[in-house]
Amino acid sequence: MKRDYLPQLSLAERDRRWMALRKAMQDNNLDCLFIWGNNRAWGIGLANFRYVTHVGAREGIALFPLKRDPIVFAGNPHYYIPYNIFACHQTWVQDVRPLSGLHPVVEAVKELRLENGRLGVVDTRGELSYYTIPYEPFKSFLEMLPEAKFQNATGMLEEIRMIKSPEEIAFLQKSGDIAHAMVQRMIETSRAGIPEAEVYAEMHKAMLVHGGEDYAFNLFDSGNLDDPDLHLHHGKENPLSPTMRVLRPTDLVMTEFHSNYGGYLTGCEKSVILGKAPQELKDLHEVSLEAFEQGTAAMRPGNLFQDAVEAFRKPVLAAGMDFIELGLHGHGMGSPEFPTRVYKPSSSHTLAGSNVDKVVLQENMVFGTNIDIHHPKWRMNVGLMFGDTVVVTSQGPRALVNTPRELEKI
Repeated sequence: MKRDYLPQLSLAERDRRWMALRKAMQDNNLDCLFIWGNNRAWGIGLANFRYVTHVGAREGIALFPLKRDPIVFAGNPHYYIPYNIFACHQTWVQDVRPLSGLHPVVEAVKELRLENGRLGVVDTRGELSYYTIPYEPFKSFLEMLPEAKFQNATGMLEEIRMIKSPEEIAFLQKSGDIAHAMVQRMIETSRAGIPEAEVYAEMHKAMLVHGGEDYAFNLFDSGNLDDPDLHLHHGKENPLSPTMRVLRPTDLVMTEFHSNYGGYLTGCEKSVILGKAPQELKDLHEVSLEAFEQGTAAMRPGNLFQDAVEAFRKPVLAAGMDFIELGLHGHGMGSPEFPTRVYKPSSSHTLAGSNVDKVVLQENMVFGTNIDIHHPKWRMNVGLMFGDTVVVTSQGPRALVNTPRELEKI
């Protein structure tokens, strides 16, 4: 049953996805997908599970056969008494069962007569959430299906997800509107005499009252430029943030967060100083804005991914500055998604980018931008953050958040 108060995608969108997925399964000689999602990395580990099923659960397993309707396992048994809560809050999947161990999943594979079949295993690819399938349970699952053949199908699904549909873009725009409300609330409430936690709480409230989904990714931080032990290059995650630290009149406050609408994430980065900014901080801010303008200008269909990354970095390097993160990463139901490059090429971290530079940008790709820069000749422990989420369109890049550009508190 459709519930108007819940974000829901259409059956036409479901059919579009399932058709594309089944074509890819045929091309890869797969009889069924085994998709396991969980709440790793603020729920990003659920991205592929939720993309295919539209079931909003904190953990779930989906069997997606080539020629039959999917079977989904989600939630505890008491969620099904007196009725199936998952079946009555979405219209995509009819067969939703309790997630009560792997034996029922194995029995469902046999029910589908696929115990000798070829199963594609899907978790979530991405630096923050790659290992979503626990080893011991999955090992036992393999042992219970000794005749089945398994192969990794995560990349296959996530390549389909790279190009967003009009319905997905609409969800991301709604999420961007929520992010704008959140960052405005951050600017409005950041003032001397109140603790970080109050600003953080007001941002979270703004997400919920504007229709967002409960979600706790906010790398929030604050500090005073007079503090010699300050580490204010990049926000801090829980449990290091937020704290009861009381803001001071000349503090720098920064945030990197995701808003969430129906599972679709829109990223935003913002820095604001409560007093008058020193010239060095103003210089960082101006270069940040220039990097955003030049970088997004290169985000056009037909350009290579590396063209956009290099355009973001050119103004920063020309100014003799350095960066913690500087580039862009795929955005949608997860973050970061493929392709991604925000770190330096010499980094062993996968966010440095692996086999992504020759990816050709296409219309309706969506990217979060990361501009986290500092000037080593001024301060090694202070930087600025600025970012938005951008859709690649035939008319040029379109920002979903429209992150406010003022550095000083007005």
